[in-house]
Amino acid sequence: ELEAVYVPGSSALAADRDTLSQLVKTGEHARGLRLQLVSVRAVSISPGQVTLAVSDTLSAYDVVGPSGTPQAIAGRGLRIWTVVLQAQPSTGPWRIASITAA
Repeated sequence: ELEAVYVPGSSALAADRDTLSQLVKTGEHARGLRLQLVSVRAVSISPGQVTLAVSDTLSAYDVVGPSGTPQAIAGRGLRIWTVVLQAQPSTGPWRIASITAA
């Protein structure tokens, strides 16, 4: 569940929900999608929040619709993101509060 990954109400949670909802609605799914982490570095750390600089790449993949016909989606090169994690005292684990392009 996405709620196990994101802080409730975060814009990253809303964006992923919208994307997944659209795929389900159209009967599509991704095939061969691979996210490769290149590096993760702590930028700042406090008792309730950690900010990370995350570098990744994304492989080429297919979006497959109900007919089974794949639509090729190009991969992308290196991107750098700022990811903010927040502690969730009431539920225990750390969760993603935001993800923004750096």
